[in-house]
Amino acid sequence: MLVTVVCLCCNNIRQTKLSETDSREIREFMMSYQEALANSDWPRLITKIHPGVFKYFSKKDIEIELDKAFKGKNFETHFIGMSVDSISPVIIKNSIKYSLLRLGMTADMIFTDTLDGTYTRESLEKACEGLKNEFGKDFRGCTVKSNGIQFSLADHCYVIYLPEEKKWFCLTKDMESKQFVDKIIPADVRKALGF
Repeated sequence: MLVTVVCLCCNNIRQTKLSETDSREIREFMMSYQEALANSDWPRLITKIHPGVFKYFSKKDIEIELDKAFKGKNFETHFIGMSVDSISPVIIKNSIKYSLLRLGMTADMIFTDTLDGTYTRESLEKACEGLKNEFGKDFRGCTVKSNGIQFSLADHCYVIYLPEEKKWFCLTKDMESKQFVDKIIPADVRKALGF
């Protein structure tokens, strides 16, 4: 603990207890993020992504990738909901606030490539097993439905408050985004957040 405090002081960052204001603002922000995701409102969702991402990907490219992720050749994914399971203490560096969220997400995946729109229970159970293998410890569960599956996952995302914008932004924490997360969030902040 002492080492962490010393490191925080040396790097001009400070950790604060999560204030009621920050907690409320983060939860409201994530509700708005969830609404945009549930409605596949990609332009609105993009306004909630940290602007540093656009140095690496255009807004149009992000919209294309979102479309691909939610609608493929033989499936459609419908986002159902998201819960904020926990919010880390806030780390402040150069007036920018950083926090790490642990989330729960639920979605339906509807398969569309059969003539009659139905699947065998066995094939749908294999789809569940495939998600379990792909997401590992982040996989929370899967239920077979008549033409698809409903699944739940754990997820993480950074939320970052930019004082010049006077608002919070999201930055996902996954292998695909690691290339720019490491450039946007200073190493000492990532270390202090413990992820």
